[in-house]
Amino acid sequence: MPSESLGTLQRINMFRRLYILITLLLLIPLAYAQEYEQYRYFKLYEDENPERALLQEEEQNIQTFWQHNYYHKSLFDQSTIVTNHYHGVGYYERGDYFGAIRLPKLSRSRARHLGLHATESHTGSYNTHYTLDTLAVERTDVALSLASRSYRVGVTASATNIIAQKWIVSSDIAMRTGSDAHIKGVFTNAATVNIALRGRIDQRSDIFAALLFSPSERGRRKASTVQAFALTGDNYYNPSWGYQSAKVRNANTVSSFTPTALLSYNRKLGEKHLLNLSLATTVGSSAYSGLDWLNGSTPLPDNYRYMPDYFTDNITADAVREAWQRGDSRYTQINFDELHRRNRLQPSAIYLVNQRVTRSANIQLAATVSQNISPTLKVSYGVRAEIDRQRNFKKVDDLLSGAEFEDIDFFLVDDDAQSNMLQNNLNTAGRTVGTKERYGYDYAINSISTICFASVDYMRNNLNLAAWATLGNSTIFRRGYFRKELFADNSYGRSKALNFADWSANLSLQYYPDKNHLLSAAIMAQSAPAEGEDLFLQSQYNNRTVDRAISTTLLTAELGYEGHLGDLSLYANLFARYHTRQTEVAHIYYDVASEFADVITSDLSTVALGAEVEARYNLNTHWNFALGATVGRYRYAGRPIITVYADKDNRLLATDTLQSVGNIRTGNTPELSVYGQVEYYNRGWGATLSGQYHALRHASASLLRRTESVLSHTTSEAERQSFMAQESLPSAFSLDLKLSKTIYLNRFDRRIYSTTSAPRFIDRHPRSKITIFVAINNLLGSNDIIYRAYETSRIRKRYHWENFTATPFPNNYLYAYPRTYLLQVRFSF
Repeated sequence: MPSESLGTLQRINMFRRLYILITLLLLIPLAYAQEYEQYRYFKLYEDENPERALLQEEEQNIQTFWQHNYYHKSLFDQSTIVTNHYHGVGYYERGDYFGAIRLPKLSRSRARHLGLHATESHTGSYNTHYTLDTLAVERTDVALSLASRSYRVGVTASATNIIAQKWIVSSDIAMRTGSDAHIKGVFTNAATVNIALRGRIDQRSDIFAALLFSPSERGRRKASTVQAFALTGDNYYNPSWGYQSAKVRNANTVSSFTPTALLSYNRKLGEKHLLNLSLATTVGSSAYSGLDWLNGSTPLPDNYRYMPDYFTDNITADAVREAWQRGDSRYTQINFDELHRRNRLQPSAIYLVNQRVTRSANIQLAATVSQNISPTLKVSYGVRAEIDRQRNFKKVDDLLSGAEFEDIDFFLVDDDAQSNMLQNNLNTAGRTVGTKERYGYDYAINSISTICFASVDYMRNNLNLAAWATLGNSTIFRRGYFRKELFADNSYGRSKALNFADWSANLSLQYYPDKNHLLSAAIMAQSAPAEGEDLFLQSQYNNRTVDRAISTTLLTAELGYEGHLGDLSLYANLFARYHTRQTEVAHIYYDVASEFADVITSDLSTVALGAEVEARYNLNTHWNFALGATVGRYRYAGRPIITVYADKDNRLLATDTLQSVGNIRTGNTPELSVYGQVEYYNRGWGATLSGQYHALRHASASLLRRTESVLSHTTSEAERQSFMAQESLPSAFSLDLKLSKTIYLNRFDRRIYSTTSAPRFIDRHPRSKITIFVAINNLLGSNDIIYRAYETSRIRKRYHWENFTATPFPNNYLYAYPRTYLLQVRFSF
């Protein structure tokens, strides 16, 4: 084809794609989740709706006079194109609470369907606290979603019904299923079923009960190295899956079923006292699957031994490189068919898919008394108790055509000293393991905690003051169900109990110079034990505790400003967070000693310092703009001690004190982020264009590879710096687009209530509407944005006679998703 014709065709295709894009933007309506967006002629109905039910006595709440005391969705609350721990606090480090009861992670949209209102505490922990909405409206929503990320099809339904004007039943059901359209092997099969009942028993008592559970199974992706991405030419290369009988199978899945039941009872004691009794229990399990190999070579396709640069023979290296570049799935992915073939040739399975299971049993009880001493002073006090048991074991999920195998420690088979101490469980020595049976380890981490708490809320004119404190005790111990032969006297049964004094104190202040400005300040200090898994040297099969089992200490401070100047709103915040005396335990292959080891990092400290500012401007009733920025410093601090023990006999292999870690970033949080947003709403149409920019990013650091035990094996300053230097990640920029259209099925007309005839559906539901929502994330389609990167503790050794020199393994990466789509059609009535 002549070049002129080809150029003309390309221009025609370009204009055609542009025309299609403009048509979609104009014709595909989107329902953006802004529930306050209503036509003005519904306001009268909203104000006079007789189906609203009052749930709480107003006298139980201290009211503030500030006219701008409402929640706004901050720009910093949105999901980001890169991993971003808000103020240095990870998502799973934050808790969700209902009163004094901790809940499983509950999205705000799901909670809203149950009549729960979310507020976030800005006191350093950033927990989300849920309370019952004072008013409830009968409502039903059903929605169908189509997506390109994580799943393909989703269905949701929620309903709120008022019974006898005093009982409210809320239900929320959501289901998602399908394979990810961008990353092979990733899929989601999940459901959410939440049911809540609330109402009054009599004039002095009310109750709230809820059942929350979300069974799910998800296929995940794993990080890999730059070399694997380059060889495949795909930044979304996922080494977790492979073909089995010509079908895609993911070896890296997670499944969960952990229902939670909650019961809360309120009783008025006199005119000024309110008693709350709460009970919550969670019983269920979660499981992570993965490949296991018993006295065989690793089947993981991107292992360094299978990459071209591992081979010194150029012919072999070129052949491996060619196989990767042509996308031969026998090399680039898990070869399940080959694993089946090898197993059939062996007397017992050497390859299998396992599940690392955690069975949870948790019960929480709390009693709280609230007292309104005066219209400006409220005090609360109470007690909380919790019993938690996490039983962990490994079981066979699939033997991959192999026969049953003996439950022994295959890593010790060739060991000169411990090859006669192989049994994982002496109580059933010589036992063979089949499908769905446990092997390897079986133990539980148990904790019992009790705590007393008290709070004071005071308001006087333009000053609000709140203080709370807690004091209690935690007891943590391990119980082993296998008697490991290596530690026959210290693996089975109960370990010694570790006791910790828990305490916390918080003071927050809000000052209103006038009705348009707010100054706030908060400080917090708390002490709490480390995670149970970080208190034992080898929690899987040893009752030995770490040498210094101490509590961690957290200190935080915040200073904020909020102002409303006509159509302009300003928000600013300074924050500081110092988390010290942390302990972390890792189980790795320690290349320096060429054996498996347990690495204890103690006296670890992290510091987060920063500032953020946000401005919102309402141009008119249709347009509003928002711009925000945050800058921070997220570093390690202090002088952490790293101790390495041999996993097979607890020998001390190395101990190092890191002298200077203040220049090492903790990673996972950009030190500069800028957000912008433009919103438009008019007669049911809506559009939101938002952008985010993240800079000063770094890979998460491995402290172990910066110890002298590793650095002593370098021979030059350049080699030493290769371990010490922390990779700086490229800046990331992304645009997201949301368009919406809300179609109201009938305008409100008061005359429909004056007729004696049976009302039509639209008469009974004058607020009924259809909303259509489309979201396009990463509108520019960038496919080279690094979502997250981390250093590995592994090192590569090159021997020279009896000594070796060390070089670091390459970092691991996950790339952010390319352009993704979501379409949702919702019917509300």
